[in-house]
Amino acid sequence: MSKRISILVTAVAVAGFMLFSIAVSSLSARALSATGVAVGYWSTDHFWLGSYSLDDGTRGFCLEAGKTWPVGRETELVDGASLGWFTPDDAARLAYISRNWAMSDDRVTAAGGQLATWIIAGLGGHTQEELAARSGADGDAVLARARAMVSEATREATRSIAATAVLELSESGPGRLRVELSPERLDGLRANLPAGDFVGTVELTGATFTGGSTSARVPNGTDVEVLPTSTGPTTEVSATARFADLPFGGRLLVGRSGDDVQALLVSTPASATASATVSSVGVSPRPMQPVVHTLTSQKTATPGAHISDLLTVDIDAGEDLLPSWGVFDNGTGMAPIVVTVESRLLGPFDAPIERSPDIPANAPAVCTVTTEVSGPGEYRTPECVVEYAGYYVWVERIDPEAVPADRGGSRVRPWQSEFGIASEVTLVEGPAMASVVLADTGSRAEFVAPAVAALCVALGVNLVALSRIRRARRTARSILR
Repeated sequence: MSKRISILVTAVAVAGFMLFSIAVSSLSARALSATGVAVGYWSTDHFWLGSYSLDDGTRGFCLEAGKTWPVGRETELVDGASLGWFTPDDAARLAYISRNWAMSDDRVTAAGGQLATWIIAGLGGHTQEELAARSGADGDAVLARARAMVSEATREATRSIAATAVLELSESGPGRLRVELSPERLDGLRANLPAGDFVGTVELTGATFTGGSTSARVPNGTDVEVLPTSTGPTTEVSATARFADLPFGGRLLVGRSGDDVQALLVSTPASATASATVSSVGVSPRPMQPVVHTLTSQKTATPGAHISDLLTVDIDAGEDLLPSWGVFDNGTGMAPIVVTVESRLLGPFDAPIERSPDIPANAPAVCTVTTEVSGPGEYRTPECVVEYAGYYVWVERIDPEAVPADRGGSRVRPWQSEFGIASEVTLVEGPAMASVVLADTGSRAEFVAPAVAALCVALGVNLVALSRIRRARRTARSILR
């Protein structure tokens, strides 16, 4: 993309929280109960190692080894943070275990998840090996699985999840939006998640997506085009992104049935959210089409006259064009684009000039002058001197290449006047040849010599002028043919 002119704003709205409030309030409105064991092992001495089932279809792991088992008891769901039982990092590891393995249908995984939960929450006076042995012949596999789960949870568990949004507006086309998601690990490090891991909803103001909508589902870490809708010289776009149901954060859902009964670490859906808002102000990417209406300063003149051209500058507000004069960012704010109008005075031509869309090649030129314009209005060109009789005409053009790209040149469209516009034509009429009249008094010898001398001088001057005019007209006739 060409150089982008934008105010790069990164808005970080950290969710990193699992929104359990609605879930907790709705679930605690009726009492749940652990209806029985789910997946795992019965030991030979009738101890259970595995997950428990609740009557709403969820499952859980016991948190307090050694207490009475919870099957058949009413269970109240509470936010684990309100209990104050665990450090933030332990809560994050337990939340990771419950999200990833509490609903497993694999016996080794379910039993390993229960043992991993006790390794973090407390073994109740037992060793890891003693508890793993409840799974019989699979004891070694369960123990290895539990330890691998704790290691993974320590490495992958997160305290929070944050969203950051980047919005860049381009002066040459669509803008660019990207939303990154970065969880905070237990070691305090953050890194952006791989692109496309999750999809969020983005709402735009002042722009649309390529399909024309102001709302779209957008993958994380992916550049998405945005099209500003402003018709003014500047455009302001804002975007709000929200990602929901993210499997991050350290909040727990705990089922309690009494102080003497084991509390349950209840499996929870991925419920964390992350959002970000970003805005950017830039110049409109719409192209600007300047046009110029011109009027010569003199319709008729004599050799030696100084003539100029009056430029009336405007813009063409056609479809997909900028309907007002463009601006650029000069580092301190927005300033109007300065365009150079090149004016050429062509001539002399010995015949009336006929209008044509094209300028004749090799047309004789008196001068070339430039005028800087910075918006609609009237401007006067520098003057040019016409020395010979004949027809003269102004022609103008605007070349975007004369405007630096970083000062808006990439958004300026070229413009060229036609040749022979009537309001641009000046007729220069040559002077009459000098005449000499002799005096009626005095000696002829006294007056004849000075008179003859004056006549010779006048004839010489006019012959030189006529010679120059004929050469110029021969050139003009060959061009106009």
